[in-house]
Amino acid sequence: MKKQLLFGMALALGVSGFAQQNARAVAPMAKQSVPFKRIDALKGNEIKRTGGQTPVSGTHAKLNPVLTATTTIIGETQYDLQSNSSMASRIINHSDGTISAIWTICDAGSPYTNRGTGYNYFDGASWQFPNTTNPVVINRFENLRTGFPAIGTLRGTRDVIINHETAGYTLMADTNATKGTQPFTVFQTSATNSGPIWPRLAVGGSDNATLHVIANFSDTTYIVNGVKQPMIYSRSLDAGVTWDIVELGLPGYDSTSTLYGGGEQYAIDAVGNNVAIVTGGIGENVSLWKSTDNGTTFTKTLVDAFPYVPENNGTPLGFDSVPTNDGSVAVVIDPNGKAHVAYGYTESGLDTTGASVYRPGTIGLIYWNEITNTKVDIPITLAAVDADGSGVFEIGTLTTDVNAARYGNNAILCKPTIGLDASGGIYIVFSLPADNDLTADDQSYRDVWAVASTDGGVTWTDAINLTSTVGEEDAFPAVAKRVDQFLHIVYQSDFEPGTALTNGDGDATNTINYLKVDKSLFAVGIKEQNKASFAVGQNYPNPFNGTTNFGVNLTKASNVSVSVTDMFGKQVVNTVNYGQQNMGHHTYAIDCSKLSSGIYFYSVTCGNETITRKMIIE
Repeated sequence: MKKQLLFGMALALGVSGFAQQNARAVAPMAKQSVPFKRIDALKGNEIKRTGGQTPVSGTHAKLNPVLTATTTIIGETQYDLQSNSSMASRIINHSDGTISAIWTICDAGSPYTNRGTGYNYFDGASWQFPNTTNPVVINRFENLRTGFPAIGTLRGTRDVIINHETAGYTLMADTNATKGTQPFTVFQTSATNSGPIWPRLAVGGSDNATLHVIANFSDTTYIVNGVKQPMIYSRSLDAGVTWDIVELGLPGYDSTSTLYGGGEQYAIDAVGNNVAIVTGGIGENVSLWKSTDNGTTFTKTLVDAFPYVPENNGTPLGFDSVPTNDGSVAVVIDPNGKAHVAYGYTESGLDTTGASVYRPGTIGLIYWNEITNTKVDIPITLAAVDADGSGVFEIGTLTTDVNAARYGNNAILCKPTIGLDASGGIYIVFSLPADNDLTADDQSYRDVWAVASTDGGVTWTDAINLTSTVGEEDAFPAVAKRVDQFLHIVYQSDFEPGTALTNGDGDATNTINYLKVDKSLFAVGIKEQNKASFAVGQNYPNPFNGTTNFGVNLTKASNVSVSVTDMFGKQVVNTVNYGQQNMGHHTYAIDCSKLSSGIYFYSVTCGNETITRKMIIE
C-alpha cells in the first residue's frame, strides 16, 4: 500500500540542531515498534498508510521529461551495491573534454568471484572500451577480487584508482600510463594493518601528485583514539610510490564523538594544498577536517551538531524520532580553496518502550559552505516531486520500511554529490524515488535528481528529475566535480528497486550509464529563485510544544518581522519586528506556549516580501 506524503503548500525542508539519539545507543536498526502514523519533522505534514489502493507498476508516464540530457550505457555489472552510504569520486570531467568513469563491476552473480573495477573513457568523440564499436564494459581490469573504487588524476595525465582487495582486506592502487589507456598497473599501498576497506581518494599537492586516502576498517579489534573500526587517513607525496602518513586518526576523531567508524559515511576532496574530509552518521555530528598544507596538519570544524550518547547509555534524548544526518555526505573544494558540503537528513530515536525506531522515509537535503559557515535547508517542494499531479507525493510502503527497499541506513533522499562551475554555480545531484512509480510488491523506483544555486547556496532551484524513466531504478549517482556547460554524471540502472545484496532480490544485469545534462536546464528555476531576496527554512522541532525555531537566509540587509496565524487567517501571536538585519543566515524563535494543539502558519516579512510556512503544535 503506497504512502502519500501530503503537502499543505510548497514547503522548504527544515534542519534541526536539537537533541537526537546516537544510532548505536538505539541498537541495530530494528523494525519500527510504534504505529506508523506520525508527523514528518521536515515538512509538518502527516505521512500515513492510505490503504485500499492498487499499486501502480509503471503504467503511467512520468512528467517533467528532460530534453536537455542524453544517456549512454557504458558498462554492466551484476554486483549492484555501488556504495554503503556516501558516493566515491566515480567520474572525472577532464579539462581537455575527455572523461574517465569507474564503478564496481562483476560479470556474474553471487558469490561475485570476479568483482573488480569497471573502467571506461570518453576521448572527446566516443566511449572507448572494450572497443569503439562495443563500448560496454562487462569485465574488471584487475586480476584479483577488489571493490568500491575511487578515481583521481595524477598530474592531469594519468588515471589513478584506489580500491580494496578482499583476500586480506588491504588497499590497492591502480594506475595507467596515460589516462584513457589500458592496462592498469595494480600495486598494494603500504598499509600496516589488515582490514582497511571502502576507500576514498583525492589527488592534490602543488604538482598534483599527492594521493590523499581515507578508509574504514573491517577488523573490529582495530582501535584508533578509542574508535573501533575507525576511519583513517593516509598520504603519498609521490603518486603512491611511498607513503609518509599511514592510517592516521584525525584530530578530534575519537571516542568523545563516535565509538565506531561508519561504512562509507565520509567524503574527501583536494585542490592544490587544500584537503577537505567530511564525516557524518546517524546520531553523530557532521564534521569537516580541513588542511591547507597538503595533509600535514588538519583543523576540525563542526558543520552540524547532534548530541552524542555513548553505547550502553540508556537515557534517550528523544522519543519516537528525532532528527539527524543519514551518513551520506559529500564535499568539494572550490578554486579559492573553500569547502562545500551536502548531506542527507533522517530521523532516529527510541519509542516510549525503549525500542529502537528508524525513519528512512524522511526527505531532507542540507548544504553548508566554509565561506558563510551556515546551513541551508534546500527546499524539496510538492510541485517538484508530484509528477502525476495528484496533489500528493506517493511512494511505496516498502520503500520506507526499515527492512525493505532502502540503501544502507540512508534516508529516502540520499547520496548527494556536488559539482561546481567556473562562475560559482553549485549543482547537487542525489537519489530520490519517483512519484507513483511502483512495483507490484509496492516498492518505489528511484531516479536521479538535481538542484542548483547561483548565489553561493543561499537559494536553490526546485528539484529536477534528470532520468524520469518509468519502471526503472536509477541509483548511485555521482556527478563530476567540474561542471562546464554540462553536468557529467555516472549512475546505475536496473528494473528492481533496492539491491540484490541488501534486499534479497535475484541477481540480474545492471547497466552503468553516463548522463550528460545541459546546465541551462536549471536556468528557469534560477531565474525564479532570484525573485525573492530571502529564504525561510521549516521550523524545528515540528511538531512541537512551547517554542520552535526556524532559519532565514537574507541575500541583502532587510527589515525582518514575524507573525503567526491560525488556519482561518486570524493572528494569534503578536508580530515581532526584529528591525534591520544583516545579509546572511539568522535563526529566530517563536513562543507558542499559549496556543492549543493544531495547525498554524508563521509568516516572515522582509521589506515588501512575505514567505509563509506551516507548523504543527502537539
